[in-house]
Amino acid sequence: MDGHRRGVRYNRGSVDAQSLHEAIMESDPQSWNRGRFWPWALAITLAAALLRWPAMSTAFWLDEIWSWEMARSVASLGEIFTADLLRLDNNHHLSSVWLYLLGDREGWLGYRFLAFSTGVLSVLAAAWIGRLHSLWAGIASGGLFAGSFFLIVYSTEARGYGPAVCFALCALLALHRYTARPSLLWAALFWWCVVLGLLSHFSFAHFYLGTMAWSAYRAFRRSESLREGLTASGRLHAVPATFALVMYAVMIRPAGIGGGDAWQWHQIVVDALAWTLGAPLTDPTPLATAVLALTAVLLVLAWDARMLHREGSDQWVIYVMTVFVSPALIWVVLQPAVLYPRYFLLPLALLLLVLGRCLGRLAVSGRWHAVAAATLAAIFVVGNARHLTTFLDHGRGGYPQALQDLATESESDEIHVGVDHPFRTPLVLSFYCRGLPAGKQLMVWSPAPPVPVAVPDRLTIRHGSGPKEGLDWILLHSNERHPPQPIGVEALGHTFRLYRQYPYYGPSGTHWFLYRRAR
Repeated sequence: MDGHRRGVRYNRGSVDAQSLHEAIMESDPQSWNRGRFWPWALAITLAAALLRWPAMSTAFWLDEIWSWEMARSVASLGEIFTADLLRLDNNHHLSSVWLYLLGDREGWLGYRFLAFSTGVLSVLAAAWIGRLHSLWAGIASGGLFAGSFFLIVYSTEARGYGPAVCFALCALLALHRYTARPSLLWAALFWWCVVLGLLSHFSFAHFYLGTMAWSAYRAFRRSESLREGLTASGRLHAVPATFALVMYAVMIRPAGIGGGDAWQWHQIVVDALAWTLGAPLTDPTPLATAVLALTAVLLVLAWDARMLHREGSDQWVIYVMTVFVSPALIWVVLQPAVLYPRYFLLPLALLLLVLGRCLGRLAVSGRWHAVAAATLAAIFVVGNARHLTTFLDHGRGGYPQALQDLATESESDEIHVGVDHPFRTPLVLSFYCRGLPAGKQLMVWSPAPPVPVAVPDRLTIRHGSGPKEGLDWILLHSNERHPPQPIGVEALGHTFRLYRQYPYYGPSGTHWFLYRRAR
């Protein structure tokens, strides 16, 4: 946009984007379209809530149950942050506090409400952030957040990823206001958003590193003196940076990894982008597909950064750092043993903000550009609708149905089930066995000494490798997208035939395969 054309004089080297935006808004209120924005924003937010609500009732899956078990195992709220047993990456502290406060409940809908409410609020915040650029960017950003399958999944899951995204967007809004009119109020709001974001999930560090890089850039490039720039950065980051260091030293660095499956970087890239943007999944994923996808992301990111710079904004630093540089550093420097697409949910959320601005620019750049923007939006909607429809069919797994089938098909009140993992399957069974019909007992045979779990009265876990009389069922699990499905298996001295499979779909869940003993 041209400041002189709008009747506003500015110097790109000394006026930040937010100050420029405020000046333009005051000089030409019609361009702000306030009255037109809020009906759109509220309608999109309502649509987001309606899209997310059916996913709330999908089955409570392994990682959620694990977090729930950890939260209910402590004697006080403070132990969520200090107990040795909770020094695991599956302890998302803010979510664990929520689970602890709710206590033991029959259903699991309430456990997901923190993620649901922050997920819906994220849609409104995204639209608001987009609106800082233009009306169409606000509508597009809100729509992308509302319809992204990846965001829908993690705003209906009792973990910390959804809240982390919400607090990042709120921190970005506070940063906009602080940049325009520095005050303790906006700085304090930014501090609290960062603290709550880090407590939600430490992957929030992707975003916070982006804001720190932006502050460093301003200190060296935008301030009249280096001392002035460092002082301004210190006011903004002293509190949250100190908290981040203490949190890392006390709660994160000593934490263990809960375990996971082998991963390939190109599979993670393609899966994460497909679930976010509505692209089809490929299995296996060729390396060339990941390279092309990354190239496309970098081109869009570079174009948005160039346009922001031309418009007088230096916040392109936040987006480049969060979306690309920080995830790349994770891969190259840390080389983690366990990695999942969900660890990059926050960078992907900021990528959606970038795409929202790009669609907003196309929408006002001429008829054919507007047609292109509408076409891209339609592709996004259709692709994500396909993901969401399949997800609602399968959910995060069919664990409640598996327990119901075991209870219905077992003649004896004591149901003997062999499992293939000493922790994952017994933990899920321990949660759902409370719903067994009166008088039914579950006897689980583990292939190794089971990892300690809070076993209810109606579940017994044993282990051993020899033949087991009375063993009628075998329950196998898999996290692969298309796992092998053998018709029969030999286990514990008996032959078992496939009785039923319980699939899942999306980034969270587990396939179960139930086998019945051949007579």
